[in-house]
Amino acid sequence: MITVSLFVHRPARFTRLVAGALSLLLPLSGCGDGDSSTQDARPSRSPSPVVVSKRPDGLIISLPKLESTIFGSIPKELKGARFDRFSNGTDRKDYSWTAYTSTHSRHLKVIVLRVPSVDDARKEIRSTEKDMANVNLRRRLNDFNSGPPRRVPGVADECVTFDLSRVNFISAVPGNGNYYTQKGRYLECRVANVDIVVEWIGLNYSKSWSRTTGSGLDRASADQVTQTIVRSVVAVLA
Repeated sequence: MITVSLFVHRPARFTRLVAGALSLLLPLSGCGDGDSSTQDARPSRSPSPVVVSKRPDGLIISLPKLESTIFGSIPKELKGARFDRFSNGTDRKDYSWTAYTSTHSRHLKVIVLRVPSVDDARKEIRSTEKDMANVNLRRRLNDFNSGPPRRVPGVADECVTFDLSRVNFISAVPGNGNYYTQKGRYLECRVANVDIVVEWIGLNYSKSWSRTTGSGLDRASADQVTQTIVRSVVAVLA
């Protein structure tokens, strides 16, 4: 799957999916190679329609430019957030946004991965259900928990989602060595031979700068955010 973060415990075949994206068991953001910046304005959209290279049987040959599409679908509250571009090739797109304020924290991770076949993409979804859902990793710091998987119809060819929570993890954003707790939603979908993962987690603090106490993102709004982003990508690729 295109998974965003849990991957220290995942099988070796997932290495290609998580390189540069270890955001759940490792510190959030600022990890891996890539471009980092603070985005006050979203990239301008291409003046011409995006062209997707496909075989006659519908298999996607290469990923088109998707950055403007994804930027156009992220929550408005991420305007001005730290943006990291870990990969922007024709086989893999890997982006993250991180925002820490006095009232809340937010982290969004989006990965789009093209694999050789539809069967390969289906296997990633199956593996996500088996290996990433219903996980309970407890330690002194950086606990990770995920809920039971649930199928989501009508978004892409197939989708699976579940709750996420990370407790007492340390930020890897340069100059920020604070500990945080975040809760939210993970969504992974397939369109043809492309996997799309969106991880959206955060915390609304119980008081100013109480980074580990407060309320996580509610399921309904988190589902809306993750599904909106996936739908924007599917609209281009389908």
